Amino acid sequence: MIRVRAGTAAATIALIRGEIHSGSRMILDRLCQVLLLQVLRDHTSDVLTHPRLGPALNTGTVASIAAAAGYRTESAFSAAVKRFAGRSPGEYRTAQ
Repeated sequence: MIRVRAGTAAATIALIRGEIHSGSRMILDRLCQVLLLQVLRDHTSDVLTHPRLGPALNTGTVASIAAAAGYRTESAFSAAVKRFAGRSPGEYRTAQ
């Protein structure tokens, strides 16, 4: 269970609502991915301090996280993270 703070992804949710009615499945899929990443990014600090989850997320490799997230390659995952977070997965992890 993840607690979502009010306003965390309000704009993305509004975009998703609009795409549901327009029928663009590809855009809807990507917006849902963005929503998930926004929620996870918002709660990264909470999760990393959890006694069981934090160590698991800190010892995961980029390749294993990419595969678990459904990306075919580590480079595709890294590019998506860089587009979203403005830095590579390694840089993002180091900053956390």
